Amino acid sequence: MPQDIKSLLNAIVDGVKRNDISKVIEKSKSYVTQLLQGDQIPSDQTVALLAEAYAPERMGELLFAAALARLERSRFGEREDLKAAARAALEAKYVGCDARRTGDGARSFLNFPEAFEPMVLVTGDKREDRESWITIADLGARTATPADTRWMASLGLSTGTVKHIDKNFLLLPEDELIKRFGETNLLVVGSPAANHLARKINSSAIFRFNYSKEAEEAIEELIDKARDLPTSTQLAAYKEQHQIDFEKRIRSLFAGGILDPTYPDEYVAAKYTQRAQQVQYDWGVVTFCANPYYEALCKREGRPNDHRYVSIMAAGIHHPGTAHALRQLGVENRERTFEKHPFGGVLRVDLDMGAHFSTRVEKAVCRWEDEADRFRSAPDDQKAMLDEHLSAIAKDLKNRRLRHLELEAKQAEACRTLIARLSSPPKAGK
Repeated sequence: MPQDIKSLLNAIVDGVKRNDISKVIEKSKSYVTQLLQGDQIPSDQTVALLAEAYAPERMGELLFAAALARLERSRFGEREDLKAAARAALEAKYVGCDARRTGDGARSFLNFPEAFEPMVLVTGDKREDRESWITIADLGARTATPADTRWMASLGLSTGTVKHIDKNFLLLPEDELIKRFGETNLLVVGSPAANHLARKINSSAIFRFNYSKEAEEAIEELIDKARDLPTSTQLAAYKEQHQIDFEKRIRSLFAGGILDPTYPDEYVAAKYTQRAQQVQYDWGVVTFCANPYYEALCKREGRPNDHRYVSIMAAGIHHPGTAHALRQLGVENRERTFEKHPFGGVLRVDLDMGAHFSTRVEKAVCRWEDEADRFRSAPDDQKAMLDEHLSAIAKDLKNRRLRHLELEAKQAEACRTLIARLSSPPKAGK
């Protein structure tokens, strides 16, 4: 019977200071504590770093134990009839390998969530109208439904993952945001219409809501004008006075569809008005974005953003798109879902309008847009396609073409950099 990952890790680092371990795996000391207590299951990248430093000959054993732990933590691990075959497959994959045969440390949705620890979850929240509760964070975004996160338990997140609401990202000072969220990965649930942080990270997303910078700035300007109102009574009156203005600008966040760099020559999918008889479509997106607080930290320290910490956005035009975007990240779906979409993409959700409301979303069919569209097919090498198309998009934007795309050439190039950084392990040190 192989040792469990907790016992193995404690054995190979016995006597080593946690501060030294933290430097080796390039994570916080609190993460190291959680790792040694068994609250975290290490990613293959973390295992590789630990084995290379302390026990190269036990690389395969460590990888095997970590993979088994992830299996046991998932609901798949409850299937006794499948566990023997799964264990045999994992043993064939890992046992016998050493530090020289380790994977390259690339990060993608295929190794979510273990490759993105530490992580915090950020959802939208209720928008208050009552004078005693209202803040500026209740302006400029719709109330988020808790049903968006109905499949959150399937994600396999560690016990140390904390859920935050998007209001924090408007109410806390920038220094505090950088301190709290600069050295962690962010999983942001909800669209820019229902999550303030989603609006902030959308401009760096590989797949993004295709709305203008002016639409976002108009919302931010209305919020900024309310910051100096001295009383909650005045703030509540301001919200009521500008409710129509806010709603008009929020609707504009969906008018341009979703930018899909794998979809030439238009590069836009998920048009808001698309419908079919007896079927209502909704669209979602699962994508990588920059972590704006880590980016700010890098800037303060005078270095380029190496994307050691990133953001992930799971969002939809409506609730079904958001819920199913999050569902795709679940451990049961991950390998099958992201085999040809390791960097995410646009999802189409088919809702049967004849189904009862209580089961309509759960029974909906969710597919990648490039597989649902009979004129398209999923790429065999999504990374290569994204790099090629984003390069072409940047060139066309510089030549004043593709004006229906709401992004700049430098943003398209930044997405190429983000993909390149995700595809290679972070360098040691800051």
